[in-house]
Amino acid sequence: MPGNDRTFPVGVLETLLAALMVGLLVVVFIQVVVRYATYQPLAWTEEVARLLFIWASMIGAVIAAKRGSHFAVTLIFDLLPLKFHRTVKVILQTMEAGFYALFAWSAFIVMRVAHNQQSPSLEFPMSISYAALTTSGVMMTLFALWRTAKLMREKS
Repeated sequence: MPGNDRTFPVGVLETLLAALMVGLLVVVFIQVVVRYATYQPLAWTEEVARLLFIWASMIGAVIAAKRGSHFAVTLIFDLLPLKFHRTVKVILQTMEAGFYALFAWSAFIVMRVAHNQQSPSLEFPMSISYAALTTSGVMMTLFALWRTAKLMREKS
């Protein structure tokens, strides 16, 4: 099943996700300790935590797309005769890839605009945050197409 598929990209993505979560934990811990001790937060910790959270969320979404484990409403699909299931799955996965591609393209447009904005304390381009959306959208599109091709190669 999709959850058992442990090919190369998912292992790398899971490791990256774990590193992002550890980084988020450390930054938020520092933020809490400094705020408690000095009654003043460190400005950079909030920006870094937000950036890490965005990237971790989107990497998690990519992993879910690779496994085919994003939520789905299957009421109508379950009512269809079994002989149509494979065809409908191919159509739905192709549509899924199309939505991911539209998401990636939209995020790319916003990322280009946001590149001219800088974060308040660290002064890095805000496009770094939006790059997570673009990158994940492209990767989810590729994984959806990969799952569609895999389904089309399977014998009935």
